Amino acid sequence: MATSLNFNTSTKKYYGTTSPSATIYAKVYDPSGNLILNKSTTGNAFITASTTSSQYNLPLDTSGDIVQGVYTFEYDTVTGMPSPTTETFTYLGTTQKTLVFNVSNDCNFFPNGQISAVDSTDYGSQTIVDRTIELYYPNGLVPAPVTNPVVTTTASTLVVNQLATGMWTGIITTNLSYTQDDGLIIFYQLKDVLNHNVACNAQLCSVNACLDKITSAYSADIACGSSTPRYANELTLANAYYTQYQIERSCGNTEAADAYAQKIVNLVGQGGCSCGSSCGCSDCSSCDTDIVPQWINNTTSETGYKSYVALLEQTGTSDPVATVLENSIGDIVWTRFASGEYNGTLANTFTSDKTWCSITVPTDDYSGVVACGRNSDNVVKAYYTDGVGSSLTVQVEIRVYY
Repeated sequence: MATSLNFNTSTKKYYGTTSPSATIYAKVYDPSGNLILNKSTTGNAFITASTTSSQYNLPLDTSGDIVQGVYTFEYDTVTGMPSPTTETFTYLGTTQKTLVFNVSNDCNFFPNGQISAVDSTDYGSQTIVDRTIELYYPNGLVPAPVTNPVVTTTASTLVVNQLATGMWTGIITTNLSYTQDDGLIIFYQLKDVLNHNVACNAQLCSVNACLDKITSAYSADIACGSSTPRYANELTLANAYYTQYQIERSCGNTEAADAYAQKIVNLVGQGGCSCGSSCGCSDCSSCDTDIVPQWINNTTSETGYKSYVALLEQTGTSDPVATVLENSIGDIVWTRFASGEYNGTLANTFTSDKTWCSITVPTDDYSGVVACGRNSDNVVKAYYTDGVGSSLTVQVEIRVYY
């Protein structure tokens, strides 16, 4: 028979376990020698063979924490405990880990954005009993998400490839255990809740009307000769934030770009737009900056086209292998059609009169022909006469305009 004692610092309870299953009678004494549990008589067992374990309240100090010190545990399989086994356990308090939990998003992840919740906690030698990460979508989405929240267990990362603007909530719950040197097993729970606001480029459209109104008010005051035009500070900051937003976005710093987008939303929301009717300024008292959550769709582009940029490496009679550098078109599949002729296939993608293709060879000593172009709605053709048996890497860019 082996019996262990477990303290759960989250529930403030303790329980015993036994293996193999057996009925156990027991007494437990707190660090002051007080009998805090007496389960030693017929019909009043500490653990029964059918339940294998039972939970009991631990003594708490004036702060509501478990009393620290040496606990004495006496147990036997016989009623009255004529020959109990005595063990002592020293509860030293719980050195709990600190959760490192983060939620971030990528507005530009093709095609519907991406949001990630990551547990980066260093748990050391402590054991993860179970872990749950949840991401709650913003309220008010149309259509509503199929599942809310999205939940993962055990894994340290939850990734959702369906981003929406608005306030997300990430929740992590981790149950941990560790064993003290004297064999006392400590259980506890860590939990964290993060609110993460997603503000993508499309979200700025929802405050555009308000920006237009305060710009009109500012312009009207300038036209009237005012030395203190309304919203001068707001417009200066909004333009600075938008410039920084564009820089961060062009550098691929999507999280920083989102932060600047949110600064614009917050700035306009603080405005209060009452510009009256002087000097032709239309009334803008109903400046609504409430953000309506909306799903992200990156199949459209600010440039007026979708783009695919890749390096194609081809050897012998094998299909080209693509290293994709940029992609807002979709997953183009490359195959070798004939010697020096290669197909890029993606159904119903390459629109007539709206598809453009460019191909180059990044080498100075290449003398063959390179060309590419639309073959059909489903296929783009690439040609480079390198000859079967040799290896060559070419650079290809495809654009499909709107």
